[in-house]
Amino acid sequence: MPTNNAIPLQYKSKELNELFIRGKTPGGDNSPNKTFIDDFTQWIIDSERNKISGLDKFKHATFVHGTVQAFDHFYLRHRDKHFKVLPGEFAYHKAALKHNGFKISTAIQPLDIGDAVILSCPSSLSGSHGSYNWVLPECEEKGIPVLVDMAWLPVAKNMNINLKYECIDTVCCSISKAFPGAPNLRVGVRWQREYHDDGIDLANEQQMLPWININIANRLINRWKLDDNWNRFEGLYNDVILKYRLTKTNSIIIGLGDDNWRDYHRSSNINRVCISNELGQMINDNNIIT
Repeated sequence: MPTNNAIPLQYKSKELNELFIRGKTPGGDNSPNKTFIDDFTQWIIDSERNKISGLDKFKHATFVHGTVQAFDHFYLRHRDKHFKVLPGEFAYHKAALKHNGFKISTAIQPLDIGDAVILSCPSSLSGSHGSYNWVLPECEEKGIPVLVDMAWLPVAKNMNINLKYECIDTVCCSISKAFPGAPNLRVGVRWQREYHDDGIDLANEQQMLPWININIANRLINRWKLDDNWNRFEGLYNDVILKYRLTKTNSIIIGLGDDNWRDYHRSSNINRVCISNELGQMINDNNIIT
């Protein structure tokens, strides 16, 4: 059944299961994989259904325990600023910033010097570009630091994300949306223009990292392309959208519902319906995955 929460497609796969098992096996393949960050960056750049420009300008890339670790350090670095987060963004931001004197607002306008902006693209609200293309030019003009959260990119198509704005100081992405079981790996990458010598940098330099999880993640991204969710399952996505009378989006895990789906309301008259379970069941029923 459809859900409120955004989760990966929930299908069964013998090959996926074997990759997870092999990744957990102690031995040579379990050693620190220094190629993961380069492989993950290239995995994003190689997308044919999305265009990500300017990622090569972020020279300092580090492993993070999912995007939330990148968020935490962005909060700390800009703790004296007023955080602006669009309505419908990841609920983690409100939960984390409501304590310890942080200032947060979901009324993003007006944007002022002294603000810091957290923006998902693809949008976690609608699976589209959202407000990206009008927020970033204003942040650039006013020198407002921005974190761009690309966590939804592995389930996206038709995204054209320009990361060349100098106001963007942090970009992050993970594999959590890409594969069944991947959310529990907590594997992602943070890209920054400058080295900040923070806790994430220290953990990376001292190899305080979950190498088993990283090894599994690297096996996954070297087996499947970022675009493969759409390449393999677009027809079934269309079937689920038709079945539930939803509106298509650029994210394969969600459709948008009318007033009959008001229990799924998130913001701005948007009823975001996660169809991962239903689509996964169709994939299983059609024996698409082995």
